[in-house]
Amino acid sequence: MVHAFVRLLGNSPTARVLHLLLEGREFDYAISDIAEGSGVHRTTVSEVVESLMAEGFVIKTRRMGKSQLFKLNMSDPRIQKLLDLYQQVLEYQRSQAQTKNHTEQGADFSSAGLT
Repeated sequence: MVHAFVRLLGNSPTARVLHLLLEGREFDYAISDIAEGSGVHRTTVSEVVESLMAEGFVIKTRRMGKSQLFKLNMSDPRIQKLLDLYQQVLEYQRSQAQTKNHTEQGADFSSAGLT
């Protein structure tokens, strides 16, 4: 299932990569890890990461063996705003799920004659 944040941004490779990096913002990732976690082909992830680095959204962190690791540039105020949006989408999604659960529970009680 596509996450609500990804749907909001248009279900593009960039949206999928950003979702993964926002979700795991305290970690750094190799291109192969981003590809696996986002479901985006490795070549496309490399292009997306290069583009995000050019904008200052992603930074190189360290090398692990032959792999360069990357993470979101959390000191960029635009990333902070994106994180705020991400958290608002998560909160909205949680509230919608709770509302749905309460509605379904009410229907269960009604059909059981408990209302």
